[in-house]
Amino acid sequence: MRIALISDIHGNKFALDKVLEEIDNDHLIERIYCLGDMVGLGLFSNEVLETIFSRNDIYPILGNHDELVMAMAKGEDHTPDHHMVIDHHRYLAERLDSRFLDKLESLPRFIRVNLEGWDLLFLHYHLEKGMENDHISKRPYSPLALDTASTTELFSDCVGDLIAYGHRHYPPSIDCTSGRLLVDPGSLGISTRNFATYAIVDITADSMEAEIREVEYSRKEFAESYPKAGIPGYEFILTSFLGMDDY
Repeated sequence: MRIALISDIHGNKFALDKVLEEIDNDHLIERIYCLGDMVGLGLFSNEVLETIFSRNDIYPILGNHDELVMAMAKGEDHTPDHHMVIDHHRYLAERLDSRFLDKLESLPRFIRVNLEGWDLLFLHYHLEKGMENDHISKRPYSPLALDTASTTELFSDCVGDLIAYGHRHYPPSIDCTSGRLLVDPGSLGISTRNFATYAIVDITADSMEAEIREVEYSRKEFAESYPKAGIPGYEFILTSFLGMDDY
């Protein structure tokens, strides 16, 4: 069985369309697990969510940006460590199609499944012990681990033969030094490169093997959408997340 892992779309419909086009041409892929942050940072929340929720082969979970935009839409607390994008999240929340709010609220923070006898855990990122159900404003996600050894240690309390996560954006990574497979497919939608990344995992009763794939897309077209919309704080997003100063 082959599955695909996508993460951190961040409202980038251009990158998502290109990746799904490639995935759909790989007829061995049976399922797509979306590891959160479908919205936030990019402008096309409704278009991305329409695509995600219209397909029966995509299994999505929540990411921190999804939850922060939901919190703004519901008049709930934001979080101080994302103060630089609070106006941006408010802008997106005000324009979020109400059809998607209930759908987002129904999503879990993680999915655990058994495929071919293997225990697989899909989550946006490591959750602090005892905070698994805390509101996003309480900052339940762990600080980013900056290297392979630290990441392996961070997820050592998570049970699973495969642990798939996102949140870190770049670079994507595959690690099996702990005797299990840890896969970060990288950010599909937010990168300083003109490529969207995703991962595939081939699963049999005897083995699991992962591979990172890249798909070229027009990062310039995505970046140009920000000043056209006049979205609050777009300069910070373009320079800090997309590495573009020439917008």
